[in-house]
Amino acid sequence: MPMPERKILFLCTGNYYRSRFAEELFNHLAAEKGLDWRAESRGLYQDFRLLGNFGHMSSLAVTALEKRQVKVSRKRFPQKLKPGEAKGYQIVIALDQDEHQPLIERHYPEMPNVTYWDIKDLGDEPAESALGRIETKIRAFITELSARTATHQIRNAALDDCPGIARVQVDSYRSAYAGQFPAAYLEHFTYAEEEQDWRQLLTSGSEDILLVAASPENQVVGYVLARARPDIYPGYDSEILALHVRKASQGQGIGKALLRGAVERLKVRRCKSTMLWTLKNNQARQWYERLNGELLGEKHYDVDDWEIVEVAYGWENIDDLRS
Repeated sequence: MPMPERKILFLCTGNYYRSRFAEELFNHLAAEKGLDWRAESRGLYQDFRLLGNFGHMSSLAVTALEKRQVKVSRKRFPQKLKPGEAKGYQIVIALDQDEHQPLIERHYPEMPNVTYWDIKDLGDEPAESALGRIETKIRAFITELSARTATHQIRNAALDDCPGIARVQVDSYRSAYAGQFPAAYLEHFTYAEEEQDWRQLLTSGSEDILLVAASPENQVVGYVLARARPDIYPGYDSEILALHVRKASQGQGIGKALLRGAVERLKVRRCKSTMLWTLKNNQARQWYERLNGELLGEKHYDVDDWEIVEVAYGWENIDDLRS
């Protein structure tokens, strides 16, 4: 299954106005585009009590989001950035260089590369202007990420794709499932053996759906395996058996594009619903929940004396995965 999406961190002074607006707007637009990126936000000031902010979030930011039909995902109070926390994000953006670079250098000298914008706080720039410029910058970034995804072709797998599928599969197993399966079990999977298994699937006359995401150079960067099965799970008539995207290609919406491709082909076979299994402790669960998957149940089994627990997610209306 796919690894969790990439993360972007927005920083401002008090995590009350600018960065909160940026977080909510980015997540809304990224979801619309099917991008596997998730934004979070934090504040840089060391004592929020001195800032004079009240409540969960600036009413100016909330009003601006509502005007853009963005529903605030959750109510929470501003959060201060913890030492070392920024290392967990692929992209870090501080909203105003003049204001925030000194705070970062003073309190977070270990912070990785930071992109600085020039969005001023209230008193130095009206909210309509500041939030409007944040929106412009975020939309440009979303467009850039979407363009990366558009360069990948989703198509039916061919025999020549089998080596690439095997590489994505084995590499994904060893990275995503490390610590969740016995190490010896994961080492059992090899490129050569898995390539042979995929060749056998494609030449056996199987009705399984196998799609790949191919780069402009025709390199396989991801794949999805699906099956129409009226008896797979009570109330569901198809299953997503496997979905993997190469680590270096994650965060570009490729996983969602593969799912859409599988759904289109399942609908041709008159499937109306679908489901899948994933490890209970797999962070990919968060991704399926954001795709509005319904938690159906769980199953237990042993691998080399390790107890493995998987959970099922389902979509009663398969069209929910096409949006």
